[in-house]
Amino acid sequence: NTTPPDQVGFLLLGQAMATAAEVASIYGVLDLQDNASGKLSRAERNFASFAQTMETTGRNIQGFGGAMTMATAPLALFGVQGIRTASKYEDALKQIEVLAGATAAEMEQIDATSQMLSAQSVFGPADVADGMLQLMAAGQSTEEALATIPSVLDGAAATGADMAAVGNSLTNVMNSFGLSTEYADATLQSMVASTATSSNTFSDVAAAFSNVGGMARSMGIDVEETAAIFAILANNGIEGAEAGTQLRSMLVNMTRETEDVVNTWDRLGVSMFDAQGNIRDMDDVIKELNVAMEDMTDEERNRTIQTLAGSYGRLGLEALLAADGTEAMVRDM
Repeated sequence: NTTPPDQVGFLLLGQAMATAAEVASIYGVLDLQDNASGKLSRAERNFASFAQTMETTGRNIQGFGGAMTMATAPLALFGVQGIRTASKYEDALKQIEVLAGATAAEMEQIDATSQMLSAQSVFGPADVADGMLQLMAAGQSTEEALATIPSVLDGAAATGADMAAVGNSLTNVMNSFGLSTEYADATLQSMVASTATSSNTFSDVAAAFSNVGGMARSMGIDVEETAAIFAILANNGIEGAEAGTQLRSMLVNMTRETEDVVNTWDRLGVSMFDAQGNIRDMDDVIKELNVAMEDMTDEERNRTIQTLAGSYGRLGLEALLAADGTEAMVRDM
């Protein structure tokens, strides 16, 4: 091309709108090429060539002292961003195929689901695919990931948290409580509600669950009540991983079979277990403890709480006693 650089610059600036239409046409042509060949790589090479041409033109403009204007800059970025997005989505699909050992039919379903959910949300297809990839990396099957991903999108949109982090946290909680995918939405709603009723962030709630999920389940405390406990603790300055550790320490100490703990429960006339040896509802236990200790002096009350919950778990028990259990918090969530 023998056109002087200054003329190239002025032609590009004067035909910005026409160039935009040409870019759209190029996308359409390349899409037809892609469909005909079945290979995204060919389209990527064409896109890359187009982007390189735009970059070279930009350098020519700058060479005679010009600057890329607000009209031409988006055109160059448009071409480059198209390449990056396409590559990211293709990479995510390839990783899913390898990780899950997905069949062609399953990959078609994953692709269709990613496109559909993207059209219904603020997330791109690559984001949706990345979310499913995280779910599968956490142990879910292709079918489970397809069932869970809508909840992950809702959680990411509601909290502003990274989708991969939401997916990982959700599967961790579900696994620790032994829940199937049908409970994904309810589990995520409880986690999000804990942030809405306290100073907790989503990452705080996730960290708290990671430190006590299995213990809470063994003590008969479900996801919703556990999330409510985290909200109560957060409102008392105990957040994140510390909240999970506090709750775990409290539960461990309250069920110790040591003489001092057993005698304290007997003296109060309250028990963590029913006559059949099954764990009782935690909310009922907290309410009964408040009644049993209402006439105590501050010294007696502090000593009792220290004995039952231990030196570390006592702060968590004090917060739950002050809230008179979890009933009100669960209702507000």
